[in-house]
Amino acid sequence: MTLTTPTHQLMAANGWILMSGLTQAQAPVADNAIQINLVDPSNNSTIVKSVTITRSGATKGTNFGYYSNGGWTISQSDLASIQNQIRAALSGTNYSLDSLTTAQIAQIAQTNFGSSTNLVANKIANIADNAVRINLVKPDGTILKYTDWSKSGVAKGSNVGLSASGNTLWSLYSGDQSSMESQINSALSGTNFQLNTNSNTLNSTQMDAIARGTYGGQVYINVVPVSSATSTITPYVFSLNQSSPLHPVSGSSVTTKIELADPNNPDKPFNDVPGNLTTAFVQNIVTHAVGSETGTSAQNKAIEAVNGVNKAIYDAAIQEYALSNLNFNGFKGQSGSKWGITDLTGSLLVNNLWYIHSPNFPVFSLDGQNKVQDLTISNITYSFDIVNTGGAITGTYGDPAKVVYDASPFNKIPEVTSTNK
Repeated sequence: MTLTTPTHQLMAANGWILMSGLTQAQAPVADNAIQINLVDPSNNSTIVKSVTITRSGATKGTNFGYYSNGGWTISQSDLASIQNQIRAALSGTNYSLDSLTTAQIAQIAQTNFGSSTNLVANKIANIADNAVRINLVKPDGTILKYTDWSKSGVAKGSNVGLSASGNTLWSLYSGDQSSMESQINSALSGTNFQLNTNSNTLNSTQMDAIARGTYGGQVYINVVPVSSATSTITPYVFSLNQSSPLHPVSGSSVTTKIELADPNNPDKPFNDVPGNLTTAFVQNIVTHAVGSETGTSAQNKAIEAVNGVNKAIYDAAIQEYALSNLNFNGFKGQSGSKWGITDLTGSLLVNNLWYIHSPNFPVFSLDGQNKVQDLTISNITYSFDIVNTGGAITGTYGDPAKVVYDASPFNKIPEVTSTNK
């Protein structure tokens, strides 16, 4: 509230109230927001800074977070946003709160919309009175490292830079920028990070953040990876309750060899790729399997023989995928930063990798006289299997990304169940 009287007492309708008994009321918190007050560790009634977190559509009185697995928590996106806002609020002060504890997260989660909660900020230690600590923040929000830049003849609590007239961004004093850049670049040496893309100089936003800081306190500036990195997608297939690597084939036909017994040449079985398998060779297998059987028995023997051939071919095909026109090197991001399942699925869609196919292979059938018919050509369609890839999968850009595919929703082992009459 605003006090306009110069006296130490205020007139009320029914008496007097001592001015020393009054405290300034905080502005009300919006119904769809919570306010986090960052307080001094030695005096929790002293608010250093406050941040307001707003959620569209939230209802006053409901909890900001949720109860899960025996404890209160908040989403990862909310956690990252709150941490960034706290860091920005404390930038330029001699307080910090770089990571929230489980208890603090639970405290925020239980805060009702329309109200506030207090978190204790940490007093920064070991910073010289004539130095400012420059924290270097990676794209994932974590601090890579820091460097303390000092200047002789400055007073603790004074601003590092100045507010230039007519400019919303603060500036650094002449000569300070090059000195800071040299020290920051030295700290970044060997980390695979730099000040800015294709540049080792401070940009206007970074200079503004440092200039607003005070000596004896700290500031935060973002740094970027030296270059983008590719997470090469390595496809696997989920079959028989396990995932196995898929092997690329540049041509159109299956290259894995199959081995089948040749009843007419037992000493020299067929050991070649499926595409070289002839109808006559499969007929020899069927004829040998049927033998002297007739009728239904002969038909069943013939079906069993053809299905055995088709299964051997399918088992070879399901180990491979056709590489033609596929780009498994399109999944890129900032080197060293983390990616999640949403990033991966987005890349699969953009690069047309949600479905891939096996090379072509032959499929054999029978007519009504147990004769092997001319072969047809087929292939396997693999679909991205988010369950067996892992619903909460994550990784680091630059490392390979394992992607599991499933053939079962689209294909079964080719199977003859009856002969064509």
